[in-house]
Amino acid sequence: MTWIAIVNPSAGRKRQPIHALEEQASSHSLKVTFVETQSVDEVNDVATGAVADGYVDFVAVGGDGTSNTLVNSLMPLRHAERFSLGVIAAGSGSDLVRTFGHSNDLDEGFRRLVKPDRYPIDVGVITLLDTTTYFLNAANVGVAAESVP
Repeated sequence: MTWIAIVNPSAGRKRQPIHALEEQASSHSLKVTFVETQSVDEVNDVATGAVADGYVDFVAVGGDGTSNTLVNSLMPLRHAERFSLGVIAAGSGSDLVRTFGHSNDLDEGFRRLVKPDRYPIDVGVITLLDTTTYFLNAANVGVAAESVP
């Protein structure tokens, strides 16, 4: 199994250079292609290319925003097909990871990819006018949405 990882270089407190992530993946005998992205457009481009190349196993290295950005890139491309989304928590909150009882430890995140304990999760969808947005874990509106930086 080969994973493709989207790395958000500005996520949270645990910023890791690509070479350090590659070393951690190698120490667990994982095949991971890491791609550092700077924008939503770059995530879309990487996801589009990866799907065209046949990838179905993805990793978000960052926080909840990184995971949601990757899901929003993949859902329109994968249609009804399934894909795997691993998360290596490097964000300041990483609520999605904690929802499943995992810690925010980077090494634990890599260990979970070795023999992934796969379980289906729901992906929420909101369509307003001509815009469709997908979400994991939670969607906030009103005051809660405005309070997120």
